[in-house]
Amino acid sequence: MLYTGHPGGPEEAEAVEAWAAALPQADYQVLTYRFLNQRNRPPYVIAIEKR
Repeated sequence: MLYTGHPGGPEEAEAVEAWAAALPQADYQVLTYRFLNQRNRPPYVIAIEKR
């Protein structure tokens, strides 16, 4: 769960997303689940499944 509504939150989320995006596709599946119609930068989920 990534919380972006606090100071430094967007930068933390960006770092976690970069880390997750760099995981090898052959070994992991990575999914982002977020709200599109909510205000105030709601939290969102990155799910990682090891194959």
